[in-house]
Amino acid sequence: MPWDANWATSEGTGKLPRLALNELRLALTERYLVLGGGPPSSQITETLNMELLPKNNWFVQFQGTIDTLFDFYANHTDSGGDWTGKTVVTDVGKKWNETDMLTAIGDASRISAPKDAMLSASWMFQQYKMINMLRWVREAGSMAEDTTVTNLRNGISGIVADPTTAYNDAVTDFNGNSFNNGFRPRLDAISDIEKISSAPTYRCSVQVNRIKTKYVNYSSLGVDVQLYCYTDPADVFEDTSGISLVNSAWSIIGSGSVAGSSTGLFALVTPTVPSQPPTPASVSEHKLKGFSNEVEVFGQTIRIVKFDGSFTYKDW
Repeated sequence: MPWDANWATSEGTGKLPRLALNELRLALTERYLVLGGGPPSSQITETLNMELLPKNNWFVQFQGTIDTLFDFYANHTDSGGDWTGKTVVTDVGKKWNETDMLTAIGDASRISAPKDAMLSASWMFQQYKMINMLRWVREAGSMAEDTTVTNLRNGISGIVADPTTAYNDAVTDFNGNSFNNGFRPRLDAISDIEKISSAPTYRCSVQVNRIKTKYVNYSSLGVDVQLYCYTDPADVFEDTSGISLVNSAWSIIGSGSVAGSSTGLFALVTPTVPSQPPTPASVSEHKLKGFSNEVEVFGQTIRIVKFDGSFTYKDW
């Protein structure tokens, strides 16, 4: 949203101040509506067509509406906008507050709402700066709400005399298979070699699960989405090769872009094909590589919805 200093006179009534207020009003209403709820107070949404400037209560309500939005928008200046490794949920997509907002816009204090028929250029400019800082929406949710499908792909070789051949055959089978739909909310990357008799005969299997997630965008504006997830402390990773996750902390496990008023489906972090496990020393000894398939990897989720990436708010 551009700023035209000529619109905001220090005092007075007329066309230019009302134009500036209407631009601010439209931008504020837009940032409210993308949250999926109803519009703010009708006094804020109604176009200012009157010849006189609104009464003092209008300015108070306008400023109060900005304060309300602090609870829904993430402070993108906090931690450089990347909360990977945070351990406290409130630190992920940290919400705005007045102190942080004033620091971000370079103001020492909040300017009081103007009195009747007295329009302050400095007040208008401060509201403009604050509205422009409301760019990332913070949404909390659970994996059950987000996950639509778990894709599973397997590869199992026949019985061969050499463990390396068993593994290579399993990987070849794996690469030849397409992903099939499954319903386990876990991320698995497993390979195991089984010694099936006292003779040197082996069988190897390779398995990878890939989780996809959907995001329903109720806004008419396109969005970029990042999905943060907390990995449960009980989850023990035997091998996280190829997977960038932080145990007992928050990590970004998926991202994607979704056009306005549509549903986007994008893959979360996908593990690589596991490396060959050690040759078992005895019959039926297995060695798992990757995530255990006995536990759920992901716990709480937080979505960061961005309106300043490939998609942006309308330039009022």
